[in-house]
Amino acid sequence: MYGSPYDPINGLVKPNQPSSYYESILAPFKKYEMLVVGGYKRFIVETMYGKVACPGTCGVYASQPSFAMIDTRSLDVSFEEFDFESGKVGNDIKDRLTELSEDELDTISGILHHGRFI
Repeated sequence: MYGSPYDPINGLVKPNQPSSYYESILAPFKKYEMLVVGGYKRFIVETMYGKVACPGTCGVYASQPSFAMIDTRSLDVSFEEFDFESGKVGNDIKDRLTELSEDELDTISGILHHGRFI
């Protein structure tokens, strides 16, 4: 699910912002050294409180689908890219989840294609 710690459904932590933006997000979580957030573009930012990392997405907005690999000892973050055919996955879901209504399938498809409820 994409979002911010304060609004996981509709919120979004934006990429390419000044470090003060990320520090304001991380400051309430001072007991953690890293905060992983959801968003459409992968990034990692070092702040005076720790790191804010976004693994990216495999949905429609991804230029290249990716996920984050995080070393929990050193807190090093790397991004791995992969192939993802959202249309094929959406069709597979519809074929296999025959007990769901058309509206429920549309909701799942929307999450797949947009990364969130629409």
